[in-house]
Amino acid sequence: MKKNAIKKILSNKWFALLFNTAFFVIMAWLLPIHFEENNDAIMCMIANGHYSGTPDGHLVFINAIYGWVIAGLYMVADIVEWYTLSFCVLHILAMSVIMYILLNKMKIAIWLKLVFIAFAYIYWIRIIIAFQFTTTTGLLCFSGCLALLQSAQSTNCSNNGINYKWLIVGVTACSSLILVVTFVSCD
Repeated sequence: MKKNAIKKILSNKWFALLFNTAFFVIMAWLLPIHFEENNDAIMCMIANGHYSGTPDGHLVFINAIYGWVIAGLYMVADIVEWYTLSFCVLHILAMSVIMYILLNKMKIAIWLKLVFIAFAYIYWIRIIIAFQFTTTTGLLCFSGCLALLQSAQSTNCSNNGINYKWLIVGVTACSSLILVVTFVSCD
């Protein structure tokens, strides 16, 4: 009876999102989060208007579309740290996609799932502590790859109300807007 109750909770679409939100908040509260590179601090200052006096979407290494969305948010409410908050939200969404697919869709042994989950959260703690736009992109890209793999294994592209086509398009778009080099070689 308990096993079925646990399985029902884990298979709920919202469980992964709520769990990862709580996990992220606890880690942010317990650990010293900072930008790993100066690039992120500088791009944050450009986006919030610290350099020019007006929020600007030209974020050096980040796609201008994403930059202008962030700059627009600063224009609406400059008291919120939108650059960092957007990365927090994208981290939570990407890990939620990864965990939901891993726990509910991947047909692998339970011990392998547990090992993967342990490594995923250890790695996530490391990239939470040292925030960086490239690790955010990598996490989004990985979640998109898992969604693509799940979509390819699925007979129809919509299982349990999740349309994997739109999920793949969404995480890929977010990932490529943050760092185009993830998808395009500059050689």
